[in-house]
Amino acid sequence: MKKTILITLLTVLFVGAGCVVGQKNSAISLESQTETRVPSVKVADVVIPDTSPQAAPIKEEAVRYFPPPTTDLTGPKLGTQRVPGTSEIGDIHQMYFYAPGDVLFMTVTEPDGLRALWRLNANGKAERVMAASNGGGDLAIFNDSQGNLYFQHERPCKLYRSADGFKTWREVIQGPCMFWAMADDGKGTVYATLHDWNTATVYRSPDGGFSWEVWKDFQKLFPEYAAQYDSKDNRFKLRHLHDIIYDAANRLFIVGTGDVARFAMQSLDDGETWHKLWDEGFTAHLHIGNGRYLLGPDQLHSHGIVLYDVKKGTVKEVWNPKAYGYAGYVYSMINAEGVYYAAIHTESNEVESVVPKFGVIASLDGERWYRFLEWGPLTHHARTDVMLANAPGVVYASVNGALYAFRPLDKKWFVGKEPFK
Repeated sequence: MKKTILITLLTVLFVGAGCVVGQKNSAISLESQTETRVPSVKVADVVIPDTSPQAAPIKEEAVRYFPPPTTDLTGPKLGTQRVPGTSEIGDIHQMYFYAPGDVLFMTVTEPDGLRALWRLNANGKAERVMAASNGGGDLAIFNDSQGNLYFQHERPCKLYRSADGFKTWREVIQGPCMFWAMADDGKGTVYATLHDWNTATVYRSPDGGFSWEVWKDFQKLFPEYAAQYDSKDNRFKLRHLHDIIYDAANRLFIVGTGDVARFAMQSLDDGETWHKLWDEGFTAHLHIGNGRYLLGPDQLHSHGIVLYDVKKGTVKEVWNPKAYGYAGYVYSMINAEGVYYAAIHTESNEVESVVPKFGVIASLDGERWYRFLEWGPLTHHARTDVMLANAPGVVYASVNGALYAFRPLDKKWFVGKEPFK
């Protein structure tokens, strides 16, 4: 499935919840705002004032979005958890919490269509870091184990690297676009999977993210899938890549492929040979310790979340969307204070007979999963997006462009609740 971090702006009606989430931003008056900021854009090692376009003025407000979670945060109750001061900046997509700076980085489409990287500071003030362009296309933020951050955007295609939480940054490559995920070996070698048209390659940076080269081409590794769907469709069976895992302790790589040739491919010899681990091209993962990984699917009413145990060599399905009316698209999984969360969204190209639910499910052990936030089924086919990020004492959720936050669940929350069967 095509990964779309740039969310389709839509209004989603949640049946039974009595609320609307993800409503497209209308024209916003900023006359009453009090503070204007002119941010900076860093190109290579030169800082240039960013005066065109200027960042939208944002009123500083007290941070007040931390009520404890109740037994039910669905529907209108989630609205009380919305992060103040963020609706003015536009639609918020992917996020990453940068602990050294105590800031939440956010990829954003502003009300006028400008795409940009923003940050939410510890005082609750949101400010633009750098602008991309009004050209449309995807945005993404990545990190590596050495504390470096990366921001990528399309149209034009550029990748930036920062070693200090985007106080300064450097443009490192122009193309290819877009990377889906990054992984690294902890010693300065970084890997990135490419999600591009009929191009299924893994890129490698041998110098900590400064220079990049093609490392593995999966269409060459599996030429039987480097072929069209049929004579009337020029898309290849294996036409892009999804998530990537590198497990240094086991010299293990796992790469998710798509679109028709959907596999989790594994290498146990540093990428020399590959074999199929799972018959789904996973789009998100979460390491839960002891060589165990949760892998998220990217299909409608088919595959579910699986638990892969490296030591045992087993793949076990622990949750399936079909029995519960959910879609099966998982692009975001986090561990917040020992509780695991998986976000499930819908796509706009669903089959006519299925109008699924979406939301966030939670687990204490990675095997038993519980409803946490649940919406739908929708009244019509539509794209929804749910992305997650965890920070000390808070979980952030971007739901259809709106930013919410809540305290992480604890073990008491699960008492008396029935898991999915």
